[in-house]
Amino acid sequence: MQGRIFHRLAKKHLLPHLPGFTAKKGLIYVADFNYFLKGLAVDSSAFSKTTFTIWAFILPLFVPKEYISFTYGDRLGSLSGGGDKWWEYSSENEEAIFKDILSHIQIEALPFFNEVVTPWDFWQKYKEKIKPNSGDYQREACAYALVLAGEYEMAATLLEESIAVLEIATKEDPTIPWIGWILERVRKIDSLLAEDPQKAVAQLDEWTQETLKNLGLEAQA
Repeated sequence: MQGRIFHRLAKKHLLPHLPGFTAKKGLIYVADFNYFLKGLAVDSSAFSKTTFTIWAFILPLFVPKEYISFTYGDRLGSLSGGGDKWWEYSSENEEAIFKDILSHIQIEALPFFNEVVTPWDFWQKYKEKIKPNSGDYQREACAYALVLAGEYEMAATLLEESIAVLEIATKEDPTIPWIGWILERVRKIDSLLAEDPQKAVAQLDEWTQETLKNLGLEAQA
């Protein structure tokens, strides 16, 4: 199913039953961002134009992004520990399908979204994703969340760990661009945090607005 078709059908069948949600660019999402984009996106089957599933995701906006990723989330069905839920769309079963989708959203996605209200909630939920010797996006996002939560000492420790790991990774393979990008950002927040925590918070606020702009959602902020 194409995003524009999902957008139209979601506005018709889902939004009337999901207060606080809006639709744009093929997404339905919580209109009040508060540092996070909480949304639902259609994912079509590679084998059939009419077969699709739906991702529920939380995107930390304070990590600069130019696209939506599903790092923090899962497909409906799997979100509650079952198997992925797939639907086969036709105009004849449209109402029944979207009634079932709404049920899954209410049972799975809404509780999932409600688990992360503040940056501290994000840290609590996703700190286990940080691997000891990894300098990946999870460590970066959790460190920034701690800054925004006012936990500056914890944030500084995580930022310093991230810098150490990323510097080693850069020396081992300097050709991987994303490692350098993360390292540059982490060093910047670490430096600002040491200088004045509010400067670090201001930078994360700025990145949040930049991400919204990159996603074409700034008008809804």
